[in-house]
Amino acid sequence: MRRDDNRSRRVAIVADFLINPDAAFYQSIKTRPGPVLDVLVEDGWGLMKAPPHVLNESVARSAVATLAGDAADYLRYNHAVVILAAAGLAQGGVWLNAFEAAFRELKTPMPDVVTIELDGGTAASIRAKLAPFAARQATA
Repeated sequence: MRRDDNRSRRVAIVADFLINPDAAFYQSIKTRPGPVLDVLVEDGWGLMKAPPHVLNESVARSAVATLAGDAADYLRYNHAVVILAAAGLAQGGVWLNAFEAAFRELKTPMPDVVTIELDGGTAASIRAKLAPFAARQATA
């Protein structure tokens, strides 16, 4: 039996760097992404953290396959799903090639990718990038 969920029905697969920029393995990156985590939480987005782009590829691919399977389920139940990538990081910091392969294997269209600039953007600029996806879900 499927139960209704009173949350926003919006899910973001987020680059680790966008929500964990102060991790030791990101010390060489001098710019910061702005209040991405704050915006997602305040606006009721569900979060799925992508594996850090510095992981071993085989470990990351396994994690990505699991995340893609979960995201495919969300899509099946009319949730808005978006991938938030970090500008300037390899694979957007989210293993985009691995996600493409995983969604292809699942025969599910890959969610849209929104790239967040690493210039300390404002909450308003982050919301503006997410607005089309939040609106799409509202009309579903």
